[in-house]
Amino acid sequence: MYDRAFGQHDSARRRLVAPFLGGVWVHAEGRGEGNPGVRLLWSPEYDPAVISVHAEPVPLCDPEAFDIAAFPNMSHLITDGKGQEYLILDDGQHQVELHVRSGTLTDGAARLRCELDLFTGIEPKLLTVSRLNAFRRLKRFPSSLFPVERRAQKWALALQAFDGMEAGASLREIACALFGEALVRDEWNGRSAFLKSRVQRLLHYGRKMVNGDYKTLLQ
Repeated sequence: MYDRAFGQHDSARRRLVAPFLGGVWVHAEGRGEGNPGVRLLWSPEYDPAVISVHAEPVPLCDPEAFDIAAFPNMSHLITDGKGQEYLILDDGQHQVELHVRSGTLTDGAARLRCELDLFTGIEPKLLTVSRLNAFRRLKRFPSSLFPVERRAQKWALALQAFDGMEAGASLREIACALFGEALVRDEWNGRSAFLKSRVQRLLHYGRKMVNGDYKTLLQ
């Protein structure tokens, strides 16, 4: 069977034996010479925004039809060793992940159905529905549906600090890398130990993230 969305035979589709390690799976694939593409999948267990859907075949003219062949460079379908499909829709700026609980998205147009609990964890799933609906109409994700994550800077700094520590950098060297040599020169040996304490807090937080707290980032 020919997979229209990938331009290859179904037997050559990406198959994973164990896609998720610690709740997350990173898949790298070529987007051209020197330009690798990286896909990040979260287990539905950890990412409340991932929706599990049932795919039912329908004619392309069906008003509910969704066909990944319409998005050849933005749809990425991955199948695990148990036959479960995971779809990433990516417009280069934002992405949405769907878990295909039953049916398949490889046989053409499908109607997507999902079952949602109405109270617990409904907000991120409703946002995914809005994003998917907009993507289907516009072939891109409106930035207005992706609010800025205000904690992202702290996450990045904490992981940078942890990487520096693992590489053998001193607290001062880590501070220089994160905040600049000028600020460190002025503040490091001053009356306040604020900057040094901040680096220590970032290291503590980075260590917690690496040891498993990353699973809470999306909750």
